[in-house]
Amino acid sequence: MQSRQIDYTICLPLLLVVLSSDIPIPLALATETRSTVTFDPGFGCGNKYWGIKNYQNKISENASLPIFGRLPGDCTDNTEAPSIPESGEGIRSYAKLHAETASPSNQSIAWQAAFQGADPWGFNATNDGQALTNNNLFPLSAQLNYSLDVSYLWLDGGNSRPHGTHDNLKGNILVDLWFAENHNNYSSSNDPSQPSSSMLVIDLALANLENVDGRWRQDPYLWEGVQYYKPFAQREDNGQLVYYYNIVLDIDAKNPGVWHQLLPTQYPKSLDQIIYDAFSYNYTFNDGTHAPSVDRQNFNLVDIEAGAEVWNDIEASGELTASFSGCYLTYTQTDS
Repeated sequence: MQSRQIDYTICLPLLLVVLSSDIPIPLALATETRSTVTFDPGFGCGNKYWGIKNYQNKISENASLPIFGRLPGDCTDNTEAPSIPESGEGIRSYAKLHAETASPSNQSIAWQAAFQGADPWGFNATNDGQALTNNNLFPLSAQLNYSLDVSYLWLDGGNSRPHGTHDNLKGNILVDLWFAENHNNYSSSNDPSQPSSSMLVIDLALANLENVDGRWRQDPYLWEGVQYYKPFAQREDNGQLVYYYNIVLDIDAKNPGVWHQLLPTQYPKSLDQIIYDAFSYNYTFNDGTHAPSVDRQNFNLVDIEAGAEVWNDIEASGELTASFSGCYLTYTQTDS
């Protein structure tokens, strides 16, 4: 007992010295790491990483039209593609997307986009979209904190216009984010024995254009942060369930042929909040019945698409050209 008491007496002053000293004690601080999702986000190497996707698009029948302003091999200027804008100090680091309605006999949507990844139906940027190199980062968790920086413009006149001065048409410049549940099941099989999968798309609207006397003009009745259509759910014939969500991000690009950059700090709300809202929305089918809820943690981001879209009513037709010179999708992780 005596020896233990001596040890205690010696150790106590030493402990007080340590506690009262000015020796700094290192603390573990959390740091944020930002990673880029899109390869060649500035479109400097043509179709090296970006594939092309069409939907009901009449212009896709003409494969000779140049889409990229730079070549994929050595990332030099494509001399067969004009600079954008053609007058002044135009650039050639771009993807030029053109959508034309297929037929005025019925309502339809025409779409052309540059994309990376593979959509939930398995349409892949390399195998189907003619990109030379696959973006192997996809799929990515839907729960990452994403951010998007884009630079875009739209053209008016020539072959980018409504065909009739009073045709009922709408044009959009969009970045679409496609999320798929159980990302390893991209089956497009119509076999009813296959379990149905769910997918969710977020339409990020950068411009919402209407026909004004045969010219595209920014829709004055929309503002940032609102939805240009009511979100809804739709069940496909093969049992797949698709959720559609949208938000207007920008209304400032009112003049055609002028590059416009939209920074994440200019959003009406953060992209992470938009994704949260999309997965939290109470979706209904067209008949008014409620769709099953979606759980963000069970979904993965499978592709990103940047493009032009035209919607036409019956007896209306038209086409829209939009261009992107930047599509920087990134995400932030916190490292402790």
